Amino acid sequence: MQELAVLVQKTTHGCSWWERHGVDWACLILALSTTPAGFLLLRSERLVLFCLGFLLLATANTVVTVKGCHLASHSSLSQSKFWNKFWEVLFIEVR
Repeated sequence: MQELAVLVQKTTHGCSWWERHGVDWACLILALSTTPAGFLLLRSERLVLFCLGFLLLATANTVVTVKGCHLASHSSLSQSKFWNKFWEVLFIEVR
């Protein structure tokens, strides 16, 4: 198991911030940014638009909970121990 940890450390030290954290944060922010559109579509009287809003909110919820919990459990949302603990509590314990 230590060999794997050393290999992971070598790989992550060679990556840029965007590769380590940026892509994941972009996915989380994109999912959160779709929620207002989802709520607006839920107000529609047309069944197709209502279902689209429901699907949009369900997808955003799934991305935030699953991806957020997974990243928080690996402490990979930040380089800071304080912020990793904060995100861990937020995504794992509050969800």
